[in-house]
Amino acid sequence: MKMNIFLTFFLILQIYEPVFSQKIEILENPDDVKITELTILNSTFRETNLSISPDGKYLYFMSVRGGMPWSSMYGTYKGKPRYDGDIWFSVFENEKWQKPNCPGNSVNTGSGEDEPNISTDGQFVTYQSWYDTWKLKGGPYYTSILEGSKWSKPVGLGGGIADFFRTEFDKYNRYATDGMTLSPDKKKFIVACGADYDGNLDLYISKKEKQWSYCKKLDISTEGDERSVFIAGDGKTLFFASDSYNGYGGLDIYKTILNKDGTFGKIYNIGKPFNTKDDDYGFIVTAAGLDAYFIREGNIYHADLRKVSKKIKPEPTIIISGKIIDCNSDPTETYIDLYNVDKNKNIMTSKSSIDGYFSFVFLEETANFKIISNPASKLNIDTSFFIEKKGKYLEVIVDITACDDLYLTINFDLDKDIVKNIFFDEIDKFIKKLKLLDNYKLEIIGYTDNKADDDYNMKLGLRRANNVKKYLINNGISKDNIKIATEGEKKPIADNNTEKGAYKNRRVVVLIDK
Repeated sequence: MKMNIFLTFFLILQIYEPVFSQKIEILENPDDVKITELTILNSTFRETNLSISPDGKYLYFMSVRGGMPWSSMYGTYKGKPRYDGDIWFSVFENEKWQKPNCPGNSVNTGSGEDEPNISTDGQFVTYQSWYDTWKLKGGPYYTSILEGSKWSKPVGLGGGIADFFRTEFDKYNRYATDGMTLSPDKKKFIVACGADYDGNLDLYISKKEKQWSYCKKLDISTEGDERSVFIAGDGKTLFFASDSYNGYGGLDIYKTILNKDGTFGKIYNIGKPFNTKDDDYGFIVTAAGLDAYFIREGNIYHADLRKVSKKIKPEPTIIISGKIIDCNSDPTETYIDLYNVDKNKNIMTSKSSIDGYFSFVFLEETANFKIISNPASKLNIDTSFFIEKKGKYLEVIVDITACDDLYLTINFDLDKDIVKNIFFDEIDKFIKKLKLLDNYKLEIIGYTDNKADDDYNMKLGLRRANNVKKYLINNGISKDNIKIATEGEKKPIADNNTEKGAYKNRRVVVLIDK
């Protein structure tokens, strides 16, 4: 019996040897590190599970403040009623965070949503929701895309992530999570999870090739409690909270490096003033390593990192950003890929916003790069440039003009579907170019402003597309080469609250597939 006890203890030591063999260094920081509560973001309710875009422009979090049409009571917090969790976000503009907004019921429901992760470009939000049909829809983690000014219907991540959570949930008839993060290239998913929210959680990782792999426990997990994980903009610096390393008591914030082979570098306790005798967690940092945010007593705080130990900060990264415009200098919403020419490797995908802005972030390196059209884009984009490694954070601006001669936009007056005379010359030039092509297909898409209801605008967009189709057919273009569609008011390219913006949105776009 004694031998069995000894063997069991020996095996436990072997399992946890990788983490306990390290002597955890507690980092020393100056006493005057500036920490400020972000009162503009906080409520009298609990805020948690932060996510920030690497450029520091978008901050997402979960709040139980309620106040939405779908909000429902869900227990108490500090003796006060709390509501089901919702995803909230704020934008950093004019050197300050703006009043937070709720994305709406395309993302949030009365079932509770949590653990948002905002992409580098601010156009994809991945989050958790346990709503009733999550097992059938590839949940409990979903991604929604910002299309124009509206969030799309969420799609489950599926693959091994969904398989893992279905298996674990069925095993315990319940399951819990408290923190999820995605790497900037959207190829690494790490989550803190376990059978019981009030028990000890562990960190698990899934990697994406063609689909997500089955979640595997990370070696930095202990027999204690790990939560609130975050991958920085370099794709390898990892922050997490744990109560099982040497610290100040309760949950402390730790930092390590996730290597390509799945092993970890040295683990650091990031020290005071971030860690105290209480639970400290939810630490996130911008790619530049100058600003951090974390949770204290259910509120969001900002920390100025300019004076802290360099060991806290992520490795130097490059942010490539810019704006995509079309031939008319109007912003273009489309998908693009960042390509490393020297390695013949596609690094990551970005989506430009309604205002045409895009962003990539990755670990600094010297190489020839180019930005090219993603297969989901109908534009022809190919912009090359060279970046030299400097050993420090670097921002590179690359503005793109996507000026395709075989791309046509026609605008319409308010509530009208008749093609205006001022566009006939432009359309005729377009037709001449088409007749020089051997094989092609046209897609004609009608759009509107938001001055009527959705159903009316969908029909109005279709009428506009049909009238452009008729003009092309009457001028020698075969109807067999044409497909029409309508998006109504769904994908505005300008502000509908101004007449100039609304006019830009009242359009038909003709795209060619050569």
